[in-house]
Amino acid sequence: MKNQHERQENSQLRAENEKLRAENMRYKEALSSASCPNCGGPAALGEMSFDEHHLRVENARLREEIDRISAIAAKYVGKPVVSFPVLSSPLAAARAGASPLDLGVAGGAAAYAGDIVFGGAGGVGELIRGAVQSDADKPMIVELAVAAMEELVRMAQLDEPLWNAPGLDETLNEEEYARMFPRGLGPKQYGLKSEASRDSAVVIMTHANLVEILMDVNQYATVFSSIVSRAATLEVLSTGVAGNYNGALQVMSVEFQVPSPLVPTRESYFVRYCKQTSDGSWAVVDVSLDSLRPSSVLKCRRRPSGCLIQEMPNGYSKVTWVEHVEVDDRSVHNIYKLLVNSGLAFGARRWVGTLDRQCERLASVMASNIPTSDIGGNKLPITCKVVMHL
Repeated sequence: MKNQHERQENSQLRAENEKLRAENMRYKEALSSASCPNCGGPAALGEMSFDEHHLRVENARLREEIDRISAIAAKYVGKPVVSFPVLSSPLAAARAGASPLDLGVAGGAAAYAGDIVFGGAGGVGELIRGAVQSDADKPMIVELAVAAMEELVRMAQLDEPLWNAPGLDETLNEEEYARMFPRGLGPKQYGLKSEASRDSAVVIMTHANLVEILMDVNQYATVFSSIVSRAATLEVLSTGVAGNYNGALQVMSVEFQVPSPLVPTRESYFVRYCKQTSDGSWAVVDVSLDSLRPSSVLKCRRRPSGCLIQEMPNGYSKVTWVEHVEVDDRSVHNIYKLLVNSGLAFGARRWVGTLDRQCERLASVMASNIPTSDIGGNKLPITCKVVMHL
């Protein structure tokens, strides 16, 4: 009887032991397939320090914050509008005591005030202003900006069949464009004519300073003063993250011009979005918000337009500019029809050419190797040095 009782007890213990082993195996399998709830990566318990794990989680959070502009904009919804002293010309900036330009060339920073670099002309006039967007419109603006950014980057990188005659006078294939980009602003507005162009150049300025020019309305109006007659930042939805313009989002109103009364100015009301792409390049895109502005007669609508900036050695940058607008050009005088249709008036070639000249101009002014004497060793007078600067 005693032996039978011991055998029964041993059998129960073996069964309980097997049950505990099976439960232990289930726990091991669960731990091996466990993932971190913050970053989604595998949870390697005991193989990394707490600080290392914390850094990985923080890096994952920062990557998500950079890639998702909608989360950034939601952070700013409902907060007071950021006010800026909006100046529409270099002369206005000078009257306000602001430097017309504070840029860096070839990796260096420089401050230069005065009309030597950017001598401005033209009146200040009343600024163009539209209604500041309500909080209900902001998610729509964010979604539109994200879609516009995707479209701009692809348009800057793709060639045929989207662009005909790449490298020459490129023209947009409208049918291919409609097939590739069904999202965005929708079909072309009745009575408006499409203008699309693309151009690129290598300019002597760092990518960081180029981004700053485009995102600062005063610098933007100064550098492109021959094209931009008036500019205003109406509302800042996001200032970006990590101390730069990555993720910056702002509503702007700009008037574009050709210096002739025979060519009407083009007023555009749009959102400007800046983002650093996955390959390290920077992109700045504009897309119209005219559908959100009440009681407006639509004469110019900006489809995704802007530039892709790639960093190059020695402080240079490659800029690929895309201009894509729908405009009512019936008021353009016949004398200027050919100029406007060629893209030399408002097209990408004019934007890139203006930027290239201004960068070279600033680089010449900031050059530190200007000779102080002529070939014969005679000291040059001050007037000669000033002429060299000019």
